[in-house]
Amino acid sequence: MAIITLTTDSGSKDYYTSAIKGAILQNRPQAAIIDISHNIPKFDTEVASYVLKNSYKNFPVGSIHLIDVNTGSYDRTPYLVVYADEHYFISADNGIFSLILDQTNPDTIVALEENERLKKSLFPARDVFAPAAAHLSEKKSILELGTANLSFKIKTNLTAFADANSIKGTVIYIDNYGNVITNITKELFKKSYLNRKFGIQLKPSLKYSSEFGSFELEEINRTYDDVSEGEVVAFFNSTGNLEIAINNGDASGLLGLKNREIIRVNFYDNENS
Repeated sequence: MAIITLTTDSGSKDYYTSAIKGAILQNRPQAAIIDISHNIPKFDTEVASYVLKNSYKNFPVGSIHLIDVNTGSYDRTPYLVVYADEHYFISADNGIFSLILDQTNPDTIVALEENERLKKSLFPARDVFAPAAAHLSEKKSILELGTANLSFKIKTNLTAFADANSIKGTVIYIDNYGNVITNITKELFKKSYLNRKFGIQLKPSLKYSSEFGSFELEEINRTYDDVSEGEVVAFFNSTGNLEIAINNGDASGLLGLKNREIIRVNFYDNENS
C-alpha cells in the first residue's frame, strides 16, 4: 500500500489538516497517511522544500507527497502532479517542485484535469489534491489525472557563494530546538578551506572573546556534545549543511539569528594570523 505524506502550513489549531485526511480516506479508506509537518511558516515554500527534500527519500519508493503550502487559487497557479526520483509530489505550481527536486529531473509532470470542482475550489488540498493522492495510492496511472505538462515553475534555492577569502551564506531553516541551519555546505567549505585559519562570523554586531574581534567561531566540531552545555557549536549536520547550535540551548533565540540572515566564513592566511 502506498504511503501518502502531508506537508502544510496549516498548524494544529484549525480543521484544515483533518479535512484533508478525511477527503483522502473517503476515496481510499485503507490509505496510510503520514504527517511530515504542519508547522511550516505561512506561505514559506523555501522552508517547506527544505523539510520535504530532507525527508521524502526516507520513505518507500512510490510514496505520494501532498504539499499544501502557498497553494493559492487555480487562476493564479496550476495544480500539478510530478513523478520524480520514484516518488509522487502534488501541489500548486508555485516553484516548490524545483526547490524540492533541485537537480533531479522529473520523469512525468501532469497538470490536474481542469473541471468545475477544480476551478471553484477554495480548499484545493481537500477537494483536488486529496482525490489525486488517493488515485495514485491505488496504483492507477498518473496520466489519468490530467494532461501531460512539459515543465514546472522554476524557483532557485538561496545558494552560498565563495570568493578567495570568504564564504557568504544565509540561514535557511531554524528547527524546533532553535538550531540554526545555513546553506553553507560541507563540500563548499572544503573547497575554500585550503588548511587556512577561519572564523564563522555570526553577527558583526555581537562582540565575543575572539582574536578577530567580532562574534566568530574558530572551530567546526562533529556534534553538539563536543562543547560544554550552554556553549555555541558549529558542525556539519546530517544534511551536509553548516549548523550553528548551543548545546542544550536555543541558538536562534539567544544569538538573535533569524531565517535568511547572513552567515559568513572568513579565511585568514596562516602567515598573517
